[in-house]
Amino acid sequence: PLLSYPSAILGREKAIVLNLEHIKAIITSEEVLLRDPLDDNVIPIVEELQRRLPPVNVYTGQGDDEEGTEVQTDAQTNESNEFPFEFRALEVALEGICSFLDARTRELETAAYPALDELTSMVRDELEQLLDDDDDMADLYLSRKLSFASS
Repeated sequence: PLLSYPSAILGREKAIVLNLEHIKAIITSEEVLLRDPLDDNVIPIVEELQRRLPPVNVYTGQGDDEEGTEVQTDAQTNESNEFPFEFRALEVALEGICSFLDARTRELETAAYPALDELTSMVRDELEQLLDDDDDMADLYLSRKLSFASS
């Protein structure tokens, strides 16, 4: 139920629970579980997670020799992975949300600025008409009207 609203990042004992706009996820120390990964807004996050967090190979303990086969983890092969998996996954999710919100803000600005310019122009025109008409200005002097009415 907490995944419906509001946006939150919740730390739990063995997981991070994300509810950020369209990204609903559970991040553990080894995997990311996404709700609606085929959603158009989530696909870029999935692709970025796959690009930046390749599967981690670990010691398998199986092989032809008695010692087993050891495969390097991605932390051993990539020096840029200095942070734990869960923080890198959280970073991808946060970057995705920031990019999404930035794009939405630009869309809203594009739509809002012309409307604000038009409103500003209308208000300016109305104020100029009011200030140019002495009778209208006199009508705004309420205290003066009140003193004439009482006398």
